[in-house]
Amino acid sequence: MVSRFISLSAALVWLGGCLEIGGTEWRIDLANHSASLRLTDLRSTEESGAGTDLKQLIEKYVEGDAITSRFPAANFGKASVRVEGASLVLDVPVTWRTPRDVGLSDWDLAGPYRFCPDHGYMITKSNADFRDGDGCVVWAAGRTVLVVHTDDGLSGGPSLATVFSAWEAQGRPELEAFAESWARQHEATLISPPAP
Repeated sequence: MVSRFISLSAALVWLGGCLEIGGTEWRIDLANHSASLRLTDLRSTEESGAGTDLKQLIEKYVEGDAITSRFPAANFGKASVRVEGASLVLDVPVTWRTPRDVGLSDWDLAGPYRFCPDHGYMITKSNADFRDGDGCVVWAAGRTVLVVHTDDGLSGGPSLATVFSAWEAQGRPELEAFAESWARQHEATLISPPAP
């Protein structure tokens, strides 16, 4: 029996502007009704706009409801942002009552859980038992932990790790002023002639 499906990566209301989210990682523990969601490879399309993109990320994802409003039946813990390697990532813990609360869809009795990536994203890794003809993954009955990673397949622009580290080094100043200062500094760099 196939019923409506809600894409897990569709849970993320991709921000307008220049912010790019390279992928998602979900780890869903069916036995404990908990999950962890990670947004990976957070980046901007241009260095001068990276401050504004960081502001959007903090205000809409960490302090706002960009994720929680998409899954009103799930309970989201405090989101955290950190640099991992050369990338910026956002992690958020989740608890829920039913798998539908976190966007899993019904499939059939042999494979009761299905995940489909958002348009423009592909599943790059999962512990699913098979992939269906739509590019979605399905887990067999009896699984207790479901893991799936998606990726946009693009190399993308500059990572937000640099701008986040600069913001932290400055003591986390007010985001609007920081974003404006970042843009001025990096636009000037872009239009300055090369040194002789």
